[in-house]
Amino acid sequence: MRHAAKVDNNHAEIRDALRKIPGMAVLDTSAMSGLGCDLLCSWQAGPPVMLEVKSSRRAALTDSEKKLAGMFPGHWHRVDSVADAVAVFGLSMEPPF
Repeated sequence: MRHAAKVDNNHAEIRDALRKIPGMAVLDTSAMSGLGCDLLCSWQAGPPVMLEVKSSRRAALTDSEKKLAGMFPGHWHRVDSVADAVAVFGLSMEPPF
């Protein structure tokens, strides 16, 4: 029997905000149990970036998340807010002036 994947309460907010950024490709991988990340992203056709969404900084990582983070340390990031997620790509939520 399959069970629905449990996502953090801020998952949709982060995913949807990233999808609104021009040039950002976002694949929601949260239903792929055991993959080790929630979102697979690329900005302006850059290299893939794996984002693990957590609802708090103290939330523990699963074994698959730890494994993927170890395999791709420069491409795997843990985020808990929209600001964290956009900062991964060198972007900011602050207005330019």
